[in-house]
Amino acid sequence: MKNILAILVIALSLLIIGCGGGGTTYYGQVSGVVTDADGNVVRGAKVWVDGTSHQTVSNSDGLYVLEVVPEEDVLIRASITRNSIDFVGSNVARVYADERAKSTNIVVVRESLTATVKAHVTDNQGYPLEGARVFALIKTGGVYSSSMALTDRNGDARIRHLMSGEDYTLVASGRGYQSDTDNVNLYAGELYDIVFTLGNATNVTLPAPTGLEATTWTSPNEISRSPQTQQAIEAFKNMVDPRRAKSQVRTRDSYYGNWVEVDLYWDAVSSNKLLGYGIYRALGGSAATSSIDYLRDPMAEYYSDLDSQLVDLQTYSYQVTALNTLYGYDGYSGTESEKSDRVTVETLSDLDLLSVSQSPLTFNWYEGSGATSFKVYLFSQYPSFGIDWVWSSADVTGTSTVYDGPALTSGKRYYYIVLGSKGSNSRTISTVGEFVKN
Repeated sequence: MKNILAILVIALSLLIIGCGGGGTTYYGQVSGVVTDADGNVVRGAKVWVDGTSHQTVSNSDGLYVLEVVPEEDVLIRASITRNSIDFVGSNVARVYADERAKSTNIVVVRESLTATVKAHVTDNQGYPLEGARVFALIKTGGVYSSSMALTDRNGDARIRHLMSGEDYTLVASGRGYQSDTDNVNLYAGELYDIVFTLGNATNVTLPAPTGLEATTWTSPNEISRSPQTQQAIEAFKNMVDPRRAKSQVRTRDSYYGNWVEVDLYWDAVSSNKLLGYGIYRALGGSAATSSIDYLRDPMAEYYSDLDSQLVDLQTYSYQVTALNTLYGYDGYSGTESEKSDRVTVETLSDLDLLSVSQSPLTFNWYEGSGATSFKVYLFSQYPSFGIDWVWSSADVTGTSTVYDGPALTSGKRYYYIVLGSKGSNSRTISTVGEFVKN
């Protein structure tokens, strides 16, 4: 099925390229989840690439996937009408050829309660800057993704569909310039005008990021074939590790995703000379780390490595650097900090389930995942975003555990996930099991 999908996507890409009459255009995908302001998934929302007829609809888990999106920064919009009330939202996705811009999440809010930031970005001589990035990051609450806009040739950018009554941090950033920041609280219907002045960059060496941590996740292979299972596993990861849910995900994954993931967290470097972060990785615990990605987001504190080269039962090392706003310009040295302290993690293998036995109700699984501790999470409906478990077991070291929670309803279908761990930073997740209670 994966090969057929790949052929169809490539064929459609070639058809569009052939009809363009110009240079070669490259395409990727954009995916994410549509939620409301309380973090609940929104089903049936229209999602589209701004200025085009290219659209899709969020599924029952709030997931959307847009295929064949041009390789560039694109505005993704969403809307839905409930009880004659319009809800809208948007975010910018950075699209790379043959890759998926993952977790371009969109929060839809009541249109009548939204506000807009109109930013004008100039240099210190008053000349407008094209291509600067303006970020809006909510400080508290259940909204997990920042919004971003790019300035046009006049130095103007608009970040729409922000929530009124919430505190936002605004950051304007441009390569070769010092960043500028502000804090705002918007009222419904407000068009908030702000001018950012980006000073000339000075080539200072920033401190290395501190507090680097890493967590590995091994998900069941079948998630690449089942969007429903994929959403269940993503939701489960976020419930187990709330830091992951609240992080600003601006990273890339392989075209079809991967079932081995390493999440990195660090303490943000606070500087108006910060452009972003360099991500470094090595195979093993002692080899020199090499650059694998560049994260252009001065507010980032998180990176999700879903490289298809990651494999199970292997050890990886990571380090992170801070990049100043002159990074990438020829003739400058010292634009990148020293590497952070190294963090080493071990990936686990698949956690395969055995059938549930009843009387007493017992959950069973195979050995061989590399995990040393296991925990079962029970759900009364298929797990997804906004659906919490109704019972969890104690940690066990064997290959089974007996249910000891409240009475279950005879004839009702239940769902469960087993989480295997080794230490505090290596995890493997089973597929979603199910059974009907006798």
